[in-house]
Amino acid sequence: MYNVLAKKFKGDDLAKILVEGAEKGHNDSKGSARKLLDYQVDKWQKAKRNEEDVFKLLKLDETDENPLESPVFPKWANFVWGRYPDDNPNEMILNKLSLFYKSKNALVGGLDALDWATPNSQNTAARKILEYQFKQWKNKGAKEVFDILDLHQTDSNLFSRPAFAAWVDFVSSKFSNKMEAFETTFSVIGLDYKDNLETILPILKRVYKNDLDKLLSEGTQIERVKPVAEKLQKAVVQRQQDGKLLLARKKIKNYDWEELPPAKRQNSNRPPAIGQNSKSPPGPATTSKLAPASTSKQASDLVLAQVLAPVPDPDPALDPVSASGPARASASDPSLDADSAPAAERPIIDLNKPPDERH
Repeated sequence: MYNVLAKKFKGDDLAKILVEGAEKGHNDSKGSARKLLDYQVDKWQKAKRNEEDVFKLLKLDETDENPLESPVFPKWANFVWGRYPDDNPNEMILNKLSLFYKSKNALVGGLDALDWATPNSQNTAARKILEYQFKQWKNKGAKEVFDILDLHQTDSNLFSRPAFAAWVDFVSSKFSNKMEAFETTFSVIGLDYKDNLETILPILKRVYKNDLDKLLSEGTQIERVKPVAEKLQKAVVQRQQDGKLLLARKKIKNYDWEELPPAKRQNSNRPPAIGQNSKSPPGPATTSKLAPASTSKQASDLVLAQVLAPVPDPDPALDPVSASGPARASASDPSLDADSAPAAERPIIDLNKPPDERH
């Protein structure tokens, strides 16, 4: 398809159309335009175009001083990697990007934020550039890089800064022993940092993945990081509990109450929906008056506990319809029909009377 279009459009006209489609087209046309740009990049490489020309052809110089946010940035990075494989292309890319960012903190933070986004070609390119930068810092200490990124000047909200997440990633890459990396991270930050400690959890989870629980457990046995490890362990447990409660609330929100088993329905004491005069479910009488707003969370939690509790086995002594209950009418006695009338309306039969007087 690219060859057909290339015959129809001359010069760089096709590239302009594809860039427009990649940035502003509908979903399907965006995908097609971005794929066709790969052929265009290959053509530019063969034609020996330079990186500055291609940067402008992709309109990366018109992206409000943030070329990383453009969906065609990876096309330019791929062009540079393919066009200059022996001329340190990663350094060329970093130098070009540095012109658009005021500091190393902003640039590395931008790359990390892109790397952490939904997987696509953009964060693949960002990851490759970040890894190159980490290699350039391999002979520098964790504290030195912390200062290079100006993180030491941050008094609050340190954990929410993209450059901080990149720094944690760098420290992890610097040590083969993950516990050593973990200890180093918190020795640089300081154990009494002002930020809410649990806000660092998403970053640690991203960097250490499935090893985080093990690291926290081992950390509780190491005096230097024990306070941090214990706090983070509690935060992990709390988040897990909050997640389960949220999931349960989502389930109960869409629960079909009429489908509840009788034993659960009787114990639920479900309050009526707002704006509706719904009938109370079978069981103990409930009021149709809504609870005050201040107690709504308590009521919600109570309902959750009741509805999600296991269904108890019926007590045969109290359940007249239980097959094993003593109050169940015997199928061999034709004088008793359990389905002929409600239990409260059935006649009392005196077995001491003669048969013809029992009616």
